[in-house]
Amino acid sequence: MAQQNLDGSWNVQGRRLTFPVPVAQASLFGALYAASAGAAARILRPAGVTPVRIAGRSLVGVFSITYDPVPGNVLGDYHEIGFGFVVRAPDGSARPFIHQLPVTQGFTREAGEALWGFPKWVGEISTSSGRSGGRSTLSLAGRHVLSMSTSALLGLALPALRRPRPLTMFTVHDGTPSLVPISGTVAGVRFRLGGSTVIPGQGHPMADELAALGFPHVPALASFVVRRFAADLGPTRTVQRRDEVRLPVRGG
Repeated sequence: MAQQNLDGSWNVQGRRLTFPVPVAQASLFGALYAASAGAAARILRPAGVTPVRIAGRSLVGVFSITYDPVPGNVLGDYHEIGFGFVVRAPDGSARPFIHQLPVTQGFTREAGEALWGFPKWVGEISTSSGRSGGRSTLSLAGRHVLSMSTSALLGLALPALRRPRPLTMFTVHDGTPSLVPISGTVAGVRFRLGGSTVIPGQGHPMADELAALGFPHVPALASFVVRRFAADLGPTRTVQRRDEVRLPVRGG
């Protein structure tokens, strides 16, 4: 069982993790969709999270990430497939929130849950990818959960970002609304309108949730491919409710 030390580091399966936790080399592909806001609200209600609505729809991201077998990937080399929403954090800000995050290794599952509250579980993932897209399939005990494919072949190639603006994700860590800071670099980025499909299976909660959102009939707003990225994940910090935020009083 993961345990936190007095200095803020963690012991997970006999290994010590310190912040920031690095990802030295990985790649990803995926897409953004505008799905049923009502279904999104029902899916997120048990977590006490509210989706952001845009023109009566909810933004849903579906993605596949491959972490390469290099020394700097302290969480290991593995695959993951996830989907999440843009939600309204308690402080009123709009933040990305990962709702499901199956992975292929037990160590990163335990570490991700303990350190950040990421909803990881172990499944079977098959992934193939190239410069302009890829395809991933997720199953559990031989049962098909979902298949996704992305093609940005006709998309726009974007310049490498050596110091992109840090991303702050919303999560529920040990029952506490929290923010996770992520900073890093990206290269080999392609972006296009449309270009992705997600086909859910049947009889698994993740597949049922995607079907409730309207997949496979939800058209992709935009697809993206990132051939290389590196990142540092910081520790969570509790996010205040908007009505709890107090401005400093000038003059004492």
